[in-house]
Amino acid sequence: MQSATDEERATTLAAIEYHKIPIETIPMIKEDLDKTKYILIRHGLSTFNFKNLEVKDQFGNGSDEWRAVQKDPTLIDPELHPAGFMQCEAAHPVANSINFKVVFCSPMQRAIMTTIHMFKSHPNRANI
Repeated sequence: MQSATDEERATTLAAIEYHKIPIETIPMIKEDLDKTKYILIRHGLSTFNFKNLEVKDQFGNGSDEWRAVQKDPTLIDPELHPAGFMQCEAAHPVANSINFKVVFCSPMQRAIMTTIHMFKSHPNRANI
C-alpha cells in the first residue's frame, strides 16, 4: 500500500476481513507452468470493485444504489483500492518465481498500477 496512515491501513484491513477479500496469490503448479506460453493476471481490487462490494452488501445486488455504482462515470477507469495494492505486494513471491520475458498491460489505470506494483521487484524487471 502506498504510504498509508495507520488509520487507513486499519480501515483497509477491517474491510478485507469483513468482505473476505483474498490477498494471497496461489502459486502455479510447476507442470502447468511448464506447459503454457501465456499467463493472464487479473488486476488487483479496484476502487470500483470495492464500492460494488460495499453497495451490494448494504443495499443488495440490483438495487438502485447498485445500478448507480455501475453507471458512475468516475469509476470507469478506477485506480486500485488499498487492498488491491496489498494483493500486488502479496503476489511478489509468485510473480518473482516466474521467468517473465514480456508483459503486456491494458491501458486502464487499475491494470497499469497492478503491473507496476506486482513487477517492481521482479528479478527480470529491467528486461520485461
